[in-house]
Amino acid sequence: MALRFSENIDLIGFTTTLRTAYDRAALASESRIPVFLLGEHGVGKETFARAIAGGAFVKLRCDLLAPRRWTDLLSGAFDGFPFELSDSAALYLEGIETVPKSVQRRFAAAARSASFKPRVLLSSTIPYLELRDREVFAPEFDALLTAFPIFLPPLRDRGADVAELAAVFLRDACRRLGVWPRELTERELDQIRKTEFPDNLDGLRRLMEQTALSGSLSREAPERAPEREPAPAPPTARQTAPIPDEESDGRFLSLDESISRHIESALRLTNGVVEGKNGAASLLQINPYTLRSRMRKMKIDWTKFRDDS
Repeated sequence: MALRFSENIDLIGFTTTLRTAYDRAALASESRIPVFLLGEHGVGKETFARAIAGGAFVKLRCDLLAPRRWTDLLSGAFDGFPFELSDSAALYLEGIETVPKSVQRRFAAAARSASFKPRVLLSSTIPYLELRDREVFAPEFDALLTAFPIFLPPLRDRGADVAELAAVFLRDACRRLGVWPRELTERELDQIRKTEFPDNLDGLRRLMEQTALSGSLSREAPERAPEREPAPAPPTARQTAPIPDEESDGRFLSLDESISRHIESALRLTNGVVEGKNGAASLLQINPYTLRSRMRKMKIDWTKFRDDS
């Protein structure tokens, strides 16, 4: 079955990098089973959700929905909502990791009831295994999510599609902005292939808009970081000796104590900032959500390292 996408172009990569996601989405569009879309910000989760829905589509950001609104939504009382959910409508919930567990249980029960007609589409930018390790979901809600997951790869894993995507986005930008159409040169395409796009398709689209307006590709686009060389083998126990510090009273620190000290050192260097380019997670080369989880388990308070002066 061919999916209907919101843009008037063929789905770039549907025979290569998006083959698995496309096939699963096509299968999902033929059923009413709840679909869980996973992937980083800007990889096209909403585009796929709309294609699967194929009709009336209602999007809600879970982090902006007050508890009372959840009660209204689950009870069918839509007073104050700017929409009506028909039997054929699709309800797309973005950022489901922010839904309270009490609401998760009620929503899972409602989604399974015969009286709840809309088809359910859910998404998150956080890897599922990380969400599971953090015990974000109630078991009933987790079972709803894992019924039909679809993962959308980031742009850095779609090297075969980057040049074609850039060309399409540039033509679209020239048309929307009323700029004389142009094509990318081979040199520009080579630069784009080497560029890092943290916001994935959104970042590439913005770069092409800037290119359309300025008439040339920005040279300030950040280049993709080179592959790291393998880390040297750690020294053996015979090569090292316990290095006591002033806080360990001369004893050898346990592994948890060493990890805790290392995290605290990173927080001290970053002034208590956890996320972002200059945050402790970047310094430790770890996902910020994983770092926060470890900090909670080790009772590390990042606020102690903030210098508010």
